[in-house]
Amino acid sequence: MRARLRRLAGLSIAHLLVDGYASFPAPLFSMLAIALGVNYRSVSMIGGLSMAAAAASNILFGLTADRWKHLTPYIITASSILTVICMSAIGVLPGLGLLAAMMMLGAFTCGAFHPPGFSTAGDACHPDRHHGVSIVMATGIASCGLGPVIISALVGARGLGATPLLLAPGLGLAAVAALLLGKMRSSRPAPQKGERETAHPAARNGNPHIALLFANAALRAHAHVGVVLVVSYLVEREWGLTVAVSGLTIGVLQAGAGLGGLAGARLTRTGSERRTLLMCTAAAMLVLIPMALTTGRLWMGSLFLFGLAINGPGAITIALGQRIKPARTALVSGLLVGPAYAIGAALASVTTPLLISTRGQASTMAFLAIPLAASGIAAYFLPGNRSRQQQSRRGKNAPPAQ
Repeated sequence: MRARLRRLAGLSIAHLLVDGYASFPAPLFSMLAIALGVNYRSVSMIGGLSMAAAAASNILFGLTADRWKHLTPYIITASSILTVICMSAIGVLPGLGLLAAMMMLGAFTCGAFHPPGFSTAGDACHPDRHHGVSIVMATGIASCGLGPVIISALVGARGLGATPLLLAPGLGLAAVAALLLGKMRSSRPAPQKGERETAHPAARNGNPHIALLFANAALRAHAHVGVVLVVSYLVEREWGLTVAVSGLTIGVLQAGAGLGGLAGARLTRTGSERRTLLMCTAAAMLVLIPMALTTGRLWMGSLFLFGLAINGPGAITIALGQRIKPARTALVSGLLVGPAYAIGAALASVTTPLLISTRGQASTMAFLAIPLAASGIAAYFLPGNRSRQQQSRRGKNAPPAQ
């Protein structure tokens, strides 16, 4: 138990670092463009290329972690250290080329964490893989909400030259994570007597189910990023509030998303993965109604509930993919976190700004219900076994202790 807690703590700290520091550049795009004497489109294009680098990194290190499992703690530690170094330097780089190189390297090393990180989190809590994945995922989502707030406050007070001040605390936390993970002897603790993780019923022909999980994750990412873009547009352009208020509002959404992953994993302990996915999808679609028609406190509360519902399936899809492909847990984790999210975010970045500027709030929210409905259709065709019943069956069939 102590080894499991130490492992989850180390993974959580590392995920806090890589996702938090990787979220630094986006709020600074306008200031970086002015400081470097280039247009905003050039800097934002680097952001898009960085997302592509992160997606490629998820695939590469997913294959690496599955092939050489003993490298897992080293990949995780190097990922957190390099991400901290790269993203702490973005405010003092003298040219656009150096900024592009550093941002893409930071995104690449950030993506390197997710395949071995989520695979190890699932292994640490087997057979309840979703429990470990949800804990590590929650810290990453929380840091995605806190990172822009921290960097905006620091740069607003002391300028772009202050970004290196975040290097020392980041390296300190990376050292703590490395110490917690340093005693890992394998990617999975030895099972207790009589405990054995059985393969998922869909494991024999798992590729179609992995494709359904990929589609579900990409479509949910489309809706999630679309709502983030709508929030930024409404708060800053329609309501005339500051970027800081926009960041805090998105933080409310991310807070709900972090709790949603934990809540979804809890629901799955008493029911099937498919049922939980469908429940969360239906809830997200219902919450879009007040988000489309209201403002003020009700709108803010609906934003939190949307985050809760949209990421309820987050840990479940990764854990289910790991159980369907038990020999490729890192690669499956990387696919569902990296390329799936990148595709959904790219589609949302193209369609949502055009819709919100031409059709308005209500029509845009109605459009975002379409990818949510499609993600529900993908979830419907997933296998619907009950994990709790499977655990009870394993307990009955387990050999008696000697």
